[in-house]
Amino acid sequence: MDAGKEQGGHEYYKGASLPNTTFSLAVASLPSDGSTVWVRWSYFVKGHWYNNDYSYTAFSAPPR
Repeated sequence: MDAGKEQGGHEYYKGASLPNTTFSLAVASLPSDGSTVWVRWSYFVKGHWYNNDYSYTAFSAPPR
């Protein structure tokens, strides 16, 4: 899994291989300004790499 500012980016998190029993992952370095965060899940099946890209809106923290 990678997480970044743009599709395919990895500024926030660059992942390594995860066991197939991993169903969630905490990433502490995400923005809190309401910007778009792109997440790419990559998986290897029968000799081929596949990617699924998802976009999310970061939480926008209220001013203090």
